[in-house]
Amino acid sequence: MVHHFATPAALGLTDSTSNANDGTNSSCTNTNGFQITAGCSASTGAKYTVADAASLEPTELTIGGWFKRAGSSVAYGHMLSKGDGSAAPFGSYKFNFNNTDYSDVWFLVGHTDASYTLLQTGTGIFPDTTWVHWVGTYSTISGVAKLYKNGVLLQTSSAAAVPGILYDTVGYTAFSVNTGNYFNGVEDEIRLYSVVKDVSWILGEYNNQFDPTTFYSISGSPGTPPAAVIPFDPLEGFIRWFHQHMQTTPQHYVSDCRLRQAARELAGTDDSIDHISERNGFPNRNYFTRVFAQKMGLPPGAFRVKSRESSRAQEGLYLPGKRRGH
Repeated sequence: MVHHFATPAALGLTDSTSNANDGTNSSCTNTNGFQITAGCSASTGAKYTVADAASLEPTELTIGGWFKRAGSSVAYGHMLSKGDGSAAPFGSYKFNFNNTDYSDVWFLVGHTDASYTLLQTGTGIFPDTTWVHWVGTYSTISGVAKLYKNGVLLQTSSAAAVPGILYDTVGYTAFSVNTGNYFNGVEDEIRLYSVVKDVSWILGEYNNQFDPTTFYSISGSPGTPPAAVIPFDPLEGFIRWFHQHMQTTPQHYVSDCRLRQAARELAGTDDSIDHISERNGFPNRNYFTRVFAQKMGLPPGAFRVKSRESSRAQEGLYLPGKRRGH
């Protein structure tokens, strides 16, 4: 998902990726953005929303954008959130404020109904009327969350005991959730990726957007890295090309390959479901069971039983004295 917000003349909430995670406006206004021409402004409960979709629920994620405070908000004001935040774990992933300090930013990832990972910047880190580039990443493989400000890593969490992300049917919301937890300010260039971007990529994105005149300044003194990269994301280009030719995303394609291989191993080996799940790249058995059942129509254990019953029935057709069809 990428929201550029079009131009200052008209607020645009169209997703620039093929996922079509377009926003629906509820009292937000168009305004001057950061360096990328346009921005989205809100206060006192205004917001925009994106309907729930599988593309908003990655297992590996990078989420962030440009944010500018415009005075006081309210306790736990939400800059953006997937989930409604009404009870623990308070959302699948989100940025919001401390309950009393609007300069203290929180990045949260929810794991179960009662557990979550929280990274907290501390007071004074998000000054008023100042543009700041906030990015959070989370990996269900490592269970580690990271929080970046202006391309610099601020916080790294310890590994979560339950590394998955708890997703529900609540979609994405920017500026306000629960009718009261609103962010008074401006947002620009909101981006959600289904991969964990590393620090060099996040710093490059920050540099490019902080000073667009350096978009094509790719050379520096000999032996030094460029200050910025060409404003083309090879990953986004590859994803568009892949979707055009395969009619699916790379993430879904890889997931399907892993599920098909797991199905073959369930049917053809006596390995435990835990070992098959781990060997095929799933973070834990519960997550594997859920996505396998969604794809195959049966949980792994029932699929194994049914596939073996089917194999025995087929073998019976060729036993001595029997003919096919009898």
